[in-house]
Amino acid sequence: MAEQIPFTIAENLFSKLTSFASEEIGLVYGFKNDLRRLQTTLSTIKAILLDAEEKQEQSHAVKDWIKRLKDVVYDADDLLDDVATEGLRRKVEGQGRMVRKVCDFFSSSNQIAFRFKMGHRIKDIKKRLDDVAKDISTFGFIASNQGVANMQVMNNWRETDSFVLKSEFIGREADKEKIIESLLSPNNQSNVSIVAIVGFGGLGKTALAQLVFNDEKVENCFDLKKWVCISEESNVQMLVKMILKSATSDEVLNWPLEQLQIRLRQCLEGKKYLLVLDDVWKVNYKIWGQLRKYLMVGAIGSKILVTTRNKSVALDMDVDSPYELGGLTED
Repeated sequence: MAEQIPFTIAENLFSKLTSFASEEIGLVYGFKNDLRRLQTTLSTIKAILLDAEEKQEQSHAVKDWIKRLKDVVYDADDLLDDVATEGLRRKVEGQGRMVRKVCDFFSSSNQIAFRFKMGHRIKDIKKRLDDVAKDISTFGFIASNQGVANMQVMNNWRETDSFVLKSEFIGREADKEKIIESLLSPNNQSNVSIVAIVGFGGLGKTALAQLVFNDEKVENCFDLKKWVCISEESNVQMLVKMILKSATSDEVLNWPLEQLQIRLRQCLEGKKYLLVLDDVWKVNYKIWGQLRKYLMVGAIGSKILVTTRNKSVALDMDVDSPYELGGLTED
């Protein structure tokens, strides 16, 4: 039986996001930018829903994709209802503080708790919706021109960085210590070795890599630390530029590959470095082989930390024992 795509609720959710992002409530709770990003991602997904509906008849994978979309859309709709209810209660409180119970409910501690809880829910929904949208290219869904434009914007927003608030990330201490142990252990066969974190979308691979990247032991161990988020469309020249932009202040926009690779080797040669390649989706052997050649000039103990959803990607990059990240337990 075909999954019914929630066109109506998707339209309603889009309208709510538009309203919430522009109204005071989004600003009051600090959610304005997150809501706009959700809106853009949802707009991209809406553009291919009709094509997805047709293709699900021939593909169980597409049917599962639609179910994932339905789940996250319903959760997002519930979240916005909760935020709207809270906004209404704030207005009631502001109209004379009529009932003592209401005043107690809206203590400053309750307001902080609400923001914290909603912030985590929005972050979770955004990540899940991004994961759904990211799989669009896998199925070859046909989107409108507007949908393609939104996808380009959305991809820019999915770019990651090395910063993480440690207080907001719990439950991965054991995983963190194991990755750090791998990074600090001596290399067996070459100056530069590769460590990989593998796991499906939403498990927290990037956040774990961020925690490791910012750990004091790691900070003290390496001469140079750089973070690069990998695009699916990356070529050698683009990758070298991204690494150089992270490692130097050089203006490398119009440099040819020859000049780029010379500068990259100069930057890394003789230094014990850590390079994070975040969110690697696939391996082009020619591109990876060429880039790896440039990266092998680091000092003994240099490491490349890769995050990916696919174990095959890690193996293709010559990682002996990828670290497979499991789900968090309720404890």
